[in-house]
Amino acid sequence: MSNAHAEEPPAKVAATLASPVKSHPAFRLLIGCYVVISIAFGGIAIANSILPGKSMKDYWVWLETGQRMFHGQPIYPASGEKFDFMYPPTAAALLAPVSALGRVGIVIVLATITALAWLASVRLAVRLAAPHERSRNLLLYALPSLIVIVFVWSNFHIGQPSLVILALLLGAFAALQVERETLAGAMVAIAAGIKAFPFIAILYLLYRRYWIAAASMIVSLALLVLVLPAVFRGFGNATADLQTWASGMLFKYDESGVAQRPGRSNSWKNQSIFGLKSHVAAR
Repeated sequence: MSNAHAEEPPAKVAATLASPVKSHPAFRLLIGCYVVISIAFGGIAIANSILPGKSMKDYWVWLETGQRMFHGQPIYPASGEKFDFMYPPTAAALLAPVSALGRVGIVIVLATITALAWLASVRLAVRLAAPHERSRNLLLYALPSLIVIVFVWSNFHIGQPSLVILALLLGAFAALQVERETLAGAMVAIAAGIKAFPFIAILYLLYRRYWIAAASMIVSLALLVLVLPAVFRGFGNATADLQTWASGMLFKYDESGVAQRPGRSNSWKNQSIFGLKSHVAAR
């Protein structure tokens, strides 16, 4: 009897985790954990922006680039020089109004966006993985975030947009499920405008014959990479910025590596297929 009683609590915990979300109050506890962790992660980033001597890494690059775009100044260096800001001109245009808030303001806004993108990514991923509500359980909400919590912290800590891109792509696939192709294409375009690699999603759209979504993506991306930066830089400078970025990031390949970080592109730190392949071959 004593052994049976000893094993009962773990069994109840397992049953609770595996049961439908709406059948127990643990889901509210999970939401509370999300709120507490988001406030903690964002609070540390905000505190680091206030305290002297703290390195904010990418946040300061976003701030400087946004301010340069806001004032109509070049965002990429002359040919042959290393890019501090390696993202498309669209990303700089999106950062421009936020940069007007200053050092602390930009961290607050970006940390808040990161927290909301994390929440959206979880909810959209569960919706895509388990379309029927009865098949959803607490583990679907909790376990993926627990596995990648270090990377979630990294997004808050150094200001990376990975969660934002993930939320946009998951949102696009969710939009396709309800036959809103125009919205889906636009969301993929925004993700590609922030960081170029989501552009390859167009191959999926074409393969699945989502013609409207593919057309929406192309039109939206053209507006994002040319028209939006032109608001700050003028059409001629916006076109030149796009050409400079493309020549430095998309079409720069040599024996030592790719793009702007040859040493890093051949190491495990670059988690692309090219980087991992080169790292394995070197070993």
